[in-house]
Amino acid sequence: MNNDTNLKIKDFDPIRQPLSVEIKDICAIPHGLSEISLGLYKFSKVFFCGKIVSIDDDEGCCVYTIIDMENNSDTIKCINYNMNLSSNLTLLEELIVGVTGKLHYNNNQLDVIIFSIYEITDLNEVNVIKWGARLAKLEFESGLLNLLYDNPFQFYGVKGYSKFSMKDKEVTTDCNDNENSSVKKNIRALSKRIIMHLKEMEQEKFTINDITIFFQIPVEQICRAVEFLEYNGNVFLNDEGYYELSC
Repeated sequence: MNNDTNLKIKDFDPIRQPLSVEIKDICAIPHGLSEISLGLYKFSKVFFCGKIVSIDDDEGCCVYTIIDMENNSDTIKCINYNMNLSSNLTLLEELIVGVTGKLHYNNNQLDVIIFSIYEITDLNEVNVIKWGARLAKLEFESGLLNLLYDNPFQFYGVKGYSKFSMKDKEVTTDCNDNENSSVKKNIRALSKRIIMHLKEMEQEKFTINDITIFFQIPVEQICRAVEFLEYNGNVFLNDEGYYELSC
């Protein structure tokens, strides 16, 4: 029988991948933990939606208390350390928002450090996010995705999944592998540039926004490079919401 390592999806890294969740899933995380366990994987980055019920200022940081749309007793505090994220966005109480962030346990409380936040105006999007979260939970807990990537042809004819077993997908495999390899090389190169810049400037703390402004590179690329550095232990996120060099 295969061990857990062999059953995992090749090249899938849950440390970098935000998991679609519902707020009630976050509230169900055991005390003292800052990650969600589903099947063989542990996720610390999450994406969810909810309604803002209060907005507070904590030493210059904006703290949103957000409730689950279906169960008002489930709430989570979301902390925005990077005020540039909301400089062009006015968020008020009672607004529905989508949030991407990192689970963070501090002072006996689980919070979410915000990477991005935006207003949701179409309630259909709320339903899409909700059912996407439930589907992700089902697929990871049941090991369905592991089976899908291990042998996609066994899903031929299954509604919603048969497209993954199309033989013409084999034709593009080499092309996709080359493309993925190129992307990974670019991320590694950018991560090295970031480390060199920080050391040259003798800067031990930084934010994503700091690096984006300096390099004038799309924030998505900067995020991936910093995630690569975090994964490899070169940087870490401190309790203040800043990244720090650990090398």
